[in-house]
Amino acid sequence: MKQLIKILLLFLLLGQLKAQVIPTNPLVLVSYDVEITTYKQVANNANLSSLTDFEKLEFKVRKEQKKIQKFLTDQNDITTVITYGAREGFEGTSESSIKKVVIDKNGIFNFGAQNQALGSQPTNTEVQLTDNLIKQNMTAEKFESIPNFSQPTPAMIQAALANGYQTTSSANFYKIKNATEEFTYNVEHKMLENKISKNGQPFLMKQIYYSENTSEKKIPVLKIEKTYDISTSGILIESVQVEKITNFIRTTR
Repeated sequence: MKQLIKILLLFLLLGQLKAQVIPTNPLVLVSYDVEITTYKQVANNANLSSLTDFEKLEFKVRKEQKKIQKFLTDQNDITTVITYGAREGFEGTSESSIKKVVIDKNGIFNFGAQNQALGSQPTNTEVQLTDNLIKQNMTAEKFESIPNFSQPTPAMIQAALANGYQTTSSANFYKIKNATEEFTYNVEHKMLENKISKNGQPFLMKQIYYSENTSEKKIPVLKIEKTYDISTSGILIESVQVEKITNFIRTTR
């Protein structure tokens, strides 16, 4: 039994060592900074006092800063490194001790402030199959290609109409919707919005705002996502996540 434990520990250590090998000369490198704020609020100006004490505890605001780096090697292997900066609202949680996360073909690896290993999750068979499929079809052009802002084409509008959607448009505005889903393209403000409802109640709302970078590409700089749920006291609750994206860089060797 002791020998088996030693072997298992050795495999775990080797996995952690592999995860620390970050590509030094990648084929493609994508890097950007993200500031994320998450919070909850009552919708439709409902009275907060109607919530239970337990529900009110979930209204704590959380903020975190992190740098995302994504590497593509000549062998089409992908490594993602997430480095955490300042955090607020995570006190007392297991997440607060994690300062870096490395995701590669071997699994997910967590590290502390001194780069010490804080646990890992090896890649399972299903994930390996998916990764191999992505790897076979990956090219430098496809990898993390800049999601440039675009407005719906006439073909997209015709396809929407054929599938029962209604459309309205002007010189700088397009809206495509049916009974439960709505897409808005605001060309003037470079904003995309998607709303989904269920049983006549809002369920999900996503907004993405774009801005031109130095390469004259319109890249995402702000993402807002709201999900909706009914509390045990019958109040409609909005869970909000706001992402501010800066310092977006994509380089190809």
